[in-house]
Amino acid sequence: MKNTFSFYVLIIAIFFSIISPNFLSEGMFFDGVFYANFSKVMGLHYSGFWNLKDCESCVNLYGHPPLAIYLESIIFRLFGDSIYNERFYSLITYLISGILIHLIFREISNKKQYSWIALFLWIIIPVVTWAVSNNMLENTMTVFVLSSVLFSLKNIKTNSFVSIFFSGFSIFLAFLSKGVVAFFPLSVFLWFYLFKEITLGEFIKKSTSLLLSTLFFFLLIFIFSDNGTNYIINYYNDQLVKAMGSEQTVSSRFNIILVLFNEILPLIGIQFTLFLLFRFSFRVRKLDKVNIKKGLIMFFIGCSGVFPMIISLKQSGFYILPALPFFAMSFALFMLPQIEYLINKYYKETKLFKSISYFFLIFSFVLVLFFKGKVIRDADKLNDVIVISNYVENKTLSIPPKLFWDWSLKSYFYRYGDIELNDNQSNLREYYIIENNHNHENLINYEIVNIALKKYKLYKLDK
Repeated sequence: MKNTFSFYVLIIAIFFSIISPNFLSEGMFFDGVFYANFSKVMGLHYSGFWNLKDCESCVNLYGHPPLAIYLESIIFRLFGDSIYNERFYSLITYLISGILIHLIFREISNKKQYSWIALFLWIIIPVVTWAVSNNMLENTMTVFVLSSVLFSLKNIKTNSFVSIFFSGFSIFLAFLSKGVVAFFPLSVFLWFYLFKEITLGEFIKKSTSLLLSTLFFFLLIFIFSDNGTNYIINYYNDQLVKAMGSEQTVSSRFNIILVLFNEILPLIGIQFTLFLLFRFSFRVRKLDKVNIKKGLIMFFIGCSGVFPMIISLKQSGFYILPALPFFAMSFALFMLPQIEYLINKYYKETKLFKSISYFFLIFSFVLVLFFKGKVIRDADKLNDVIVISNYVENKTLSIPPKLFWDWSLKSYFYRYGDIELNDNQSNLREYYIIENNHNHENLINYEIVNIALKKYKLYKLDK
């Protein structure tokens, strides 16, 4: 068995190299800023686990369960209001997910030293490396989804009820992180049964135990927590009913399938290249029926986390993040015999190769620091938010009604400057901001503030 440790070092280096332009840069996808504000409020102004607010004086919102927000809020409590808190929290979730992918691959494959293949395939999926820099709730959900599947795999080997219990608990925690997408690990035993890895009796017993274990924790909330019960009911009405009804972000229900195909296209490309290489160059057939079967099980577990989304027209590419590790492990199992053949035939771990891998790792860290502080998104808007925040310092600003719907502007102001925006025109504040090339009738008693703004104008009440 050859030593493949240097490949793991290279995988880490490749990961940090890919995320380096965005990880410590300024600017973020709106949802990520929004979630960071939830965590900031919960961490620095804690008012309860079930109380989610995107600013200190805002009303409670019920769009998502609170666990991921709560866990991220711990970083704010520990380190204060650093602008990089959410990035480092996301990085922690990825490190844990990587470890869990390794452990799952070790459970399902007899070639545990090749889990680096699954890790490599996972990190080259575009939305995976995008999400670590954009603070998605799915990052946390992925940890608990992987935990659930790992415990289910252990149960298949040991028949331990403890494993089933923790698998159900992990599904419950995944639900508390982002919602109903978390339930797809309930399908794990179905796929093992359909591929004849367990009997019908085992499938019924294990699946029933897993479902009851999951429901047990919901029952505890309904019995002992009125706030939790109220939150879940409001989440159902505010998020699920709307997602199934009036809310629409795509024109076709099957858009999510196209998104999945585009995301795993690099994996398909590598598999096809290996097929051609072995078919026409090496002229050897490297297939393993056991790995193909287990790869198909992983593939269909991943599909279980994607295909149910077609029932709703509210879809986004990052919704499939928790399912993507299973596609990575699936393709890793498919190509494992071919890569193992190449490793055995051509690879030898030398001091030079080790040195190159560690050099690449150090270089990837340098790249991350090189891009630190660079603005890669919403440059003009973010410039003005920072300039205004430094000028007015923790005040509430008036805005015209049109800007009320600019959610990223509101989120940036609170994230960077603890500044709230108010569109109430009958209760004007000391400062008022509008977009360039716009005027407003309420500015009669205001005078413009001459500071270096690019997208907006700041006015101050003339006292």
